Amino acid sequence: MKKYKPQHKRLLFIDNRISEGNFPNCSTLAEEWEVSSKTIQRDIVEYMRYRLNAPIEYSAQDRGTPLYDRLSSVYKKIEDSLPEKQDDMELPNARFSVFSPPSTTIDPEIWDRAFNSVRNRQQLKISYQSPGKKIFRRTIDPYHAIRYDGDWYLIAYCHNRKSIRTFSLSRIIKAAILENSFDIPEDFDFEKISSSRFGIQWGGNEESVSIRFSAEATPYLLERNWHPSQEISEQPDGTTILNLKTIVSF
Repeated sequence: MKKYKPQHKRLLFIDNRISEGNFPNCSTLAEEWEVSSKTIQRDIVEYMRYRLNAPIEYSAQDRGTPLYDRLSSVYKKIEDSLPEKQDDMELPNARFSVFSPPSTTIDPEIWDRAFNSVRNRQQLKISYQSPGKKIFRRTIDPYHAIRYDGDWYLIAYCHNRKSIRTFSLSRIIKAAILENSFDIPEDFDFEKISSSRFGIQWGGNEESVSIRFSAEATPYLLERNWHPSQEISEQPDGTTILNLKTIVSF
C-alpha cells in the first residue's frame, strides 16, 4: 500500500535536515524520505525558494572536477535504485534553468596531486603543455587554487621563471609531489593581486585603461558590470567610454 506523505511534512523534514548544517542534497534527502530526487528538487526550487522565499542556496564548487564526477555517479546509482513514487501534491515542472559554462577535462590523479600540494604546501613538479606549444617542465609552489569560467587554475611561484604564474590544471599532463615544502610569503595577498584582474590575468603592474565603444555597442556595454573599478561615461555623440584599472599583458 502506498504511504501517505503529505507535502507539508516533507517540507518540514527538508527544513530540519538543512538546519542541521550537514549540507544535504536532493539525492540524500530523497533516499531518506523515500521519494524521487525530482520530487525533492521541486519542493526546494519551486516551493521553498520561489514561493516561500526560503534562504536556500546551492553550491557548485565541486562541479567540473573529478570529485564532482565521482559523486554524481554514486548519487545516480542511488537514485536509480529507489522506487519511483508519486505524491498527491505534485508541483508543476520547474520553469527555471541554469546552464553552467563548459568545464575542462582534468586527470583525476593530477587533480589529487595538485590539491594535496596546495593543502600540504609541498612543491609540485609538472609537465605543462599549452595548445599548439611544446611541453615544458616546471617546479612550482602552489599558493592558491581557483576555479574560473569552467577551468581550475593554480596560482603558483615558478622556480624557473622566478615569479608568480598561473597554471591551468587541464594543461598539466604530468605532476609529481616533491618532498620539499614551501612557505607562502607574507606579502602574498590573493585578494590584493586578484582585485585588478580582468579574466584570469593576475599580478603585474596595474594600468589605467580607457576603451571607447560605438553608439551601436553602448547598449551591450551597459548590460553588465565588467570590472570592480569601472567608470562609464556616455558621450554627446552617443559613444561610451569605459575607464578601469587592470592588469595589462602583451
